[in-house]
Amino acid sequence: MIKQWLKAGFFTSLIFSGVVDAAIPKFGLAPLSPTVLQVPSNASSSVSYLVRNNTSIPRMLTMQPLPGIAQVVNAGTCSNPFYLNPGQTCVLALQVNGSQLPVSGIHDGPVICKTFGPGNNSPDPFLCSRPSALEILNISVVAATSGHLLWLYNGVPVTNVDLLTDTSGNITLSNTGINTVTNLQISIPAPYNAYFSNGCGASLLPNSSCNISYNIPSPVFSNNFVITATGLNADNSPLPLSVEIGPVGPVQCWGENNTGQLGNGTTTPPALPVTSPADPLSVVLGITNATEISGGSTYTCSMLATGQVQCWGANNLGQLGNGAPLPGATSLTAVNVIGINTAVDISAGETHACAVLANGTVQCWGANNVGQLGNGLTTNSSTPVTVAGITNAVEVSAGFYHTCAVLANGQVSCWGGNDFGQLGNGTTAPLPQFFPAAPVIGVDNAIAITTSSFTSCALLANTQVKCWGVNNVGQVGMGQFSPSVPTPTTVVGVNNVGVLSGITDLSGRGFHTTALGSNGLVYAWGLNNAAQLGNGTLDNSPFPTMVLGISAPAIDVSSGLVHACALLINGQMQCWGKNEFGQLGLGNAPPPPSVPPDIYTSAQTVLGLTNGIGLLEHGSAAISCAIVS
Repeated sequence: MIKQWLKAGFFTSLIFSGVVDAAIPKFGLAPLSPTVLQVPSNASSSVSYLVRNNTSIPRMLTMQPLPGIAQVVNAGTCSNPFYLNPGQTCVLALQVNGSQLPVSGIHDGPVICKTFGPGNNSPDPFLCSRPSALEILNISVVAATSGHLLWLYNGVPVTNVDLLTDTSGNITLSNTGINTVTNLQISIPAPYNAYFSNGCGASLLPNSSCNISYNIPSPVFSNNFVITATGLNADNSPLPLSVEIGPVGPVQCWGENNTGQLGNGTTTPPALPVTSPADPLSVVLGITNATEISGGSTYTCSMLATGQVQCWGANNLGQLGNGAPLPGATSLTAVNVIGINTAVDISAGETHACAVLANGTVQCWGANNVGQLGNGLTTNSSTPVTVAGITNAVEVSAGFYHTCAVLANGQVSCWGGNDFGQLGNGTTAPLPQFFPAAPVIGVDNAIAITTSSFTSCALLANTQVKCWGVNNVGQVGMGQFSPSVPTPTTVVGVNNVGVLSGITDLSGRGFHTTALGSNGLVYAWGLNNAAQLGNGTLDNSPFPTMVLGISAPAIDVSSGLVHACALLINGQMQCWGKNEFGQLGLGNAPPPPSVPPDIYTSAQTVLGLTNGIGLLEHGSAAISCAIVS
């Protein structure tokens, strides 16, 4: 449906079509997912609509009851009831319970009404709207004959989980079907299988569950992998579960600090650079429980274990998300991003940032000149705005002026600028996408995403990588140079032999991408004018090459604009590339502007860091950061 709006050139004010006694309904309902469903009597499904208040006054709204249909507040942005100002929208998330549906199914609704008023939140039939005839719910009930597997975490159905170091707990596998699942097998790839204990037997009876326990040490092989459950007589076998293991702790940053992007309370001048984590000024003030860090060109953001997000540095375009009138003032210390308390992933782009919330929605803030915030507008925002139409995101990555998200079904959706095909929709149309477009062509098993300046790369469940976008210096990794590649292309193997596989993490920034192998080796491709590929040369590479000098197995990687870094299993960190602001962490003062900066073509050990547990996701500035224990 979103794709249809985009093709037609519609914006939010035009996407809702007639219902209820008028060409434009009082309350518009536009489907964000298929509305024609067949639901087994022992299973559930979900559907969502974008609701808009088309009236001229604020309204308190609610949904008329439908048998077997329940609103899931924490999966959407509409509360129950929900308040909308004129022109305001929210996402209405619904769960369809097959066991509660009428035998005849549901072939109408949902119907949104104003409430009776204060103290009575019941729907007032005097003023209601429903979708158009082609967009109403059309749900049929089908018989259940098989077992049905379901992953649960903390009692909630999931398709992905984020686990932290130094934690333990259980992931549950349930059979919600009516028959026994036999020959049950749980597959956990090495080296991550050392952190899990499989408590599931060879079969799983109907309406029963088993646990897979975990005990995550620190430091650890972080990053992304997939646990898979397979079994006979299960109608959804194999059932994957995407898992990401992340760190938690204080943060240290070093390198460029002209806008306070180090978060140490200063804008240290070039005469007093912070050139390694051995410098006390490398400590980011006020943060003790970071789980992710991500850097833009002049600012930095961190996600906390509490689900909050904090940012620091420049704020001229609202990139700190603190609601300050634009242009906002620079903050030399971390400030809270307004209204975000349930973040599960963050990413800082050049001048905009985004977060995935626990309910699967995405919120973005900052620059929006080509629609990179995904809300259908082109106005910058110093407060987070909800990306239209996405309710099942698991990861997000913000690029130069485009954004991509991995969805729970393994698809990828992108929006914003597309002048080099970085949205993966098969075109290099200069017209940007102001809403998330149809899923990226040919990607249906992604578990992670990274965006560099004008290129996007997805890590797949099979440990391979697909990239798309600008390719003039080999950023797509397809083995040859070309102006652009607007559809996803498989990254070739190291030194252009075979296909790259065994990858567990990606980090792209500038015009290069760095990849982490399950073997602890690090690979890179793309621009190499400043040795950011770390392969001993200054030659651009359209295929992955191995980073030289890595002294122990790597467990995390980070790409900067003209440098890159790896975190090692022993807690040390190594970096390579350009060192003009001391971002490699070697402790040596950067040369004066009249002298060419030092360039290191292989991995160099960072001074004073032996307790690293996580790295900057990526950074557009000349800084490096680490989460430490």
